[in-house]
Amino acid sequence: MIKNQNLLMTAALAVTALILSCGDNEDVDVSVSITGITDTTTTSAKVSVSYAAGNVNIAEVGVVYGATPGRLNIQTIINGGVPNVDYGIISAPASVSGRYYADLVNLADGTTYFVTPFVKLDKSSGEFPEGYFMPSGYVTFKTIFAGGTLPVVSACDITERTYTSAKLEATIEVVGNPSYIRKGFCYGASPEPMLDDGNSTCVPVYGPEYLFSETITGLSGNTAYNVRAYVSNNRHPTQYGKTTVFRTQGENGEILIDTRDGQEYKIIEIGRFTWMVKNLNYTANNSWCYDDTEPNCENYGRLYTWDAARNACPDGWSLPTRFQWNDLVDAVGGTANAGMALKSTAWDGTDNFGFSALPGGYRESARYFNIEWFGSWWTATQNGTSVYYKSMQTGSNSMGESSSGSNLGRSVRCVKN
Repeated sequence: MIKNQNLLMTAALAVTALILSCGDNEDVDVSVSITGITDTTTTSAKVSVSYAAGNVNIAEVGVVYGATPGRLNIQTIINGGVPNVDYGIISAPASVSGRYYADLVNLADGTTYFVTPFVKLDKSSGEFPEGYFMPSGYVTFKTIFAGGTLPVVSACDITERTYTSAKLEATIEVVGNPSYIRKGFCYGASPEPMLDDGNSTCVPVYGPEYLFSETITGLSGNTAYNVRAYVSNNRHPTQYGKTTVFRTQGENGEILIDTRDGQEYKIIEIGRFTWMVKNLNYTANNSWCYDDTEPNCENYGRLYTWDAARNACPDGWSLPTRFQWNDLVDAVGGTANAGMALKSTAWDGTDNFGFSALPGGYRESARYFNIEWFGSWWTATQNGTSVYYKSMQTGSNSMGESSSGSNLGRSVRCVKN
């Protein structure tokens, strides 16, 4: 068996001792730290832990480890479970002070692991939830690589959304060696939802298909969720796709009726503001249907000059500022992916948040350009003598920003005051 006696610690524990009151007017002095990692092989390692305590008894000492630092918390210890290639907990009875050697086994080859120690006191308090003390920070080590290929899974697509459900789809991009045997989805409020993290809901998907899907239910309306697909081959840690963010639909009653003309607009909260879900279609001076054709107004809304746009929104609503547009972009994952997340599925987007942007084109010098390919929306913010606008186009995942003269005709999305 190949062994590596070298200790690899790329991150030190930031805190190894704690002095607190334990409710009986006595200070409790607890210290625990990792002093070495040795005998690293393809599937195992030995961790040395030093521990001590004053004015309190230590009942248990151990380590918690995982392929991601998100595993290193007291909740993981409480949940327990059989150690596997993803994470594990190992412990033993303890005395007041001493040294403990944890033999980590069933690890994945060629994998970086994060590990931190803990002690369990013989009583709990507000300072010691469930009686546990765990220092902040972690130590890392890497097992020896023996070969094989990690499976790879794509980011999720959100193909359907309702008030309480969403349909998720993902693709196995690399089968792995050995071949994957488990797959599914994890979702929740965590930025990186994962199996057994105590915060996420995970659902397995069965069957041999590389393209797999699942409809998740019991969600809250008008709420943002993070979701990742996962795949595992039992030899390497579970692999996850990139996080996708989506928002469930609002209740059916969330509709704005423009009393000026009876037009109806679904509305949705994204980020810190509430937005119309389709382009404004209120007839005002200096506004037009693309190609002067009424069906284009019904599908894409009207095109307005900037002066017309500033006064076109109904009472209680207004033309969004550049700041409000940027808040929207940040809420859906940033500029690079905002176009994909905000464009309608009838265009070429995923519409994860229900914004349902469509390519209404633009108007310049009484001519019309780029419908069904390009969409642009006025902001309320000037850039010197010109005006900022946001844009999206076919084939691009991003949202653009530029500025132009105020006499061009562009689309309008209104935001609630």
